[in-house]
Amino acid sequence: MRTGIAQAFDYLGQGVVLRGDPFEWDVEEHGKTPHLTHTGASDLMRKVLTEYKKISRLPPKRVVVHKSSRFWGPEHREFNELEGFFEGIYAVNPLAEVDLVTLDRSRVRLARIGRYPPVRGTFAMVDDAYPILYTHGFTPYFDTYPGVHVPEPWTILEKYGDSGPRELATEILALTKMNVNNAAFSDGVPITMAFSRKVSEVLKQVSPEMTVRSEYKFYM
Repeated sequence: MRTGIAQAFDYLGQGVVLRGDPFEWDVEEHGKTPHLTHTGASDLMRKVLTEYKKISRLPPKRVVVHKSSRFWGPEHREFNELEGFFEGIYAVNPLAEVDLVTLDRSRVRLARIGRYPPVRGTFAMVDDAYPILYTHGFTPYFDTYPGVHVPEPWTILEKYGDSGPRELATEILALTKMNVNNAAFSDGVPITMAFSRKVSEVLKQVSPEMTVRSEYKFYM
């Protein structure tokens, strides 16, 4: 049994958390990475955006979904989460702008002349199809690299929507400065990805029959 989890953030970093309905997942048949069904993805997105609408009193004009695994489409039949996400978003706001993005660590590294790694914020396109973004690296403000390991860049493995890779990368970089749980200058991980891991750790301790509090403050 698996369950989907969604978090919604606004431009101020305030958010809500929602746990979806449980679903069965056959590892031997479908692989180790779970994917939502069409109905599950639609319901999860609709519920979390409806909860967001209750707090902000307005539906979001633009919805960006960050995911660590690829989006399964109609070729996977009942696990057509791609169309499910769009369906759930448009159910709350039919006019919303939408970007669905898969983020992962890149295996490609860039080299920079000198002692330090690439500058934080470095963006590059490999063969015009493989974007690379350094969210951690040499920081001119400190005139050094505030890290102890070789920084790992991010890549946009997959995207659906109208925004280009550079625009999405700019947003991802900004999201690395929105973690209010520490006093660091920035994180190497965007808050959307970092917070989801924290939420999953908390919800592992919450039994299915217990009510999940949606307020952001319960997961800080």
